[in-house]
Amino acid sequence: MPKRIPYEHLALMPCVVAHTIATETYKGQEISLKLRSSDQVEKTEAARKLMTDVQREEFASIADELCRQAYAAKSDWFQKCIRRSKTNVGRDHLYMWVRHWLASYLHDPNHLRRQVPNLELRRKLNPARFPNMSGKMVALVGCILGQQFTDPSIAEITVSSDGFMLARNSNDIGFNEFIGAASDFESNWNRLLDVAHLTDEERKLAQSLKVAAIKSH
Repeated sequence: MPKRIPYEHLALMPCVVAHTIATETYKGQEISLKLRSSDQVEKTEAARKLMTDVQREEFASIADELCRQAYAAKSDWFQKCIRRSKTNVGRDHLYMWVRHWLASYLHDPNHLRRQVPNLELRRKLNPARFPNMSGKMVALVGCILGQQFTDPSIAEITVSSDGFMLARNSNDIGFNEFIGAASDFESNWNRLLDVAHLTDEERKLAQSLKVAAIKSH
């Protein structure tokens, strides 16, 4: 059975779509004509016009993370977007969802933020904040966070029975990348969490993501 392509390699790019929608006039296209309120559409458009660059960037990141979660969970609605990504049907389906999220974000941004609890964690652990981080560690952090910081990226991580860490690169089919002792990685990982100034909840989330990403054999 063929492996699923990485989220970052999908033809549809939700982050770009979200940026585009945040700069377009809001018309409430995602709402049926019977339910569409002209007053609400006008209020939403007025709020959209007041969006700052920072807010547009945050919204795009949230939309991208929601799509990433849907891809990981194989949600039906996102699978429809993917299967029809080479036609306007898939694109239009994604646009409908992102417009809905934009309206929600403009009405109550905290409601949407609560759906992506690891967004702030990703910001805090982004390797760009740590210029002395090694290339291998950058790739490992990307794999744990579900992001691509290197090319090729690390698609999977495993720990052998004798305590060594191996990785499968995104352009490979086997665990052919030797990382080193798992204990060394644990020390580096915990040191990263310390200097990133995480909250208790963010640290728990980071550890749970790490456990989920690393397979033992």
